[in-house]
Amino acid sequence: MGWRLVVGGFTAVVLVATGCTGKGGATTHDGEANTPAAREPQEAVVVAVDYSYPEAPARLAAGVIDLRFENRGTVGHELAFAGIGDASIQRWVEDLGDDALSAFPVPDYLDQVATPPFVSVKAGGTAVATMTLTPGRYVMFCNVRDVTDGLEEAPHYQLGMVRELMVVGGDPEPTLPEADGTIVASDDGFEVDLEAGDRSVNFINEGPDQIHLTTIEAFPRGMDAAEAERIYEAKLASGKWPKGFPGLEGSGFSGIFSAGLGARLEFEEDTFRSGRVFVVACFLPDREGGKPHVIAYDEYALVTIE
Repeated sequence: MGWRLVVGGFTAVVLVATGCTGKGGATTHDGEANTPAAREPQEAVVVAVDYSYPEAPARLAAGVIDLRFENRGTVGHELAFAGIGDASIQRWVEDLGDDALSAFPVPDYLDQVATPPFVSVKAGGTAVATMTLTPGRYVMFCNVRDVTDGLEEAPHYQLGMVRELMVVGGDPEPTLPEADGTIVASDDGFEVDLEAGDRSVNFINEGPDQIHLTTIEAFPRGMDAAEAERIYEAKLASGKWPKGFPGLEGSGFSGIFSAGLGARLEFEEDTFRSGRVFVVACFLPDREGGKPHVIAYDEYALVTIE
């Protein structure tokens, strides 16, 4: 039985709840001399084309990043950050293989992971996110596989869509601006604080060891927590929804973050309605590989909105 999570351009071999120093020239905006040192949120703009990031900061201060991602290409692109330490970019690309999110076990040198909640952005589109980065040597890369005519399909990082970013100084333990609600993931499970009408929610991975994400999905209106629990457990056990169940309504995705990192999620005003039951769950495996956390450790939480 195959399990796949599909979120935008990212595809990982995990459970789903329903059934670049690139090619060409590159423009650098932030050099070492003017790397910001303040702990206020920094603005960072990254521009994607086919198949590179021609405009992106070379350095940022550790802390909260207000990120703007512009896709000026002709196919979809995404922006992920991976802290690779002293490893070469060539080694990183080779270790990823043909799919970044199937690259388990995770290499020992990979010490940070940060994928914004917007994930993939269609051609001509723009996305924004508020997220955190801690000090380290990162690569920015794209895992989308769609290509222009004439090219063989491949993840874009194999086509040169990789670029180095140094994160230095600043705040080594950044804290997101206060939000209406919070979803805290850890190696022990979730702590969730959501209320009716919440518009902004901070997702934080407190680790200490594993990489985490969360999907946020709603059960049908009128279903209580006990029935939702029974149905979800049946799905996890069998891989199929009980007969007649219409499935979950996708409401949000946190992005993917290693310990100490996270992002701010934005929702419509009527997303979290009083009385409705939501489930948050992590579909990534451990760094060493194995089953998704939601299966291996029951890493999910049901929340009834009040």
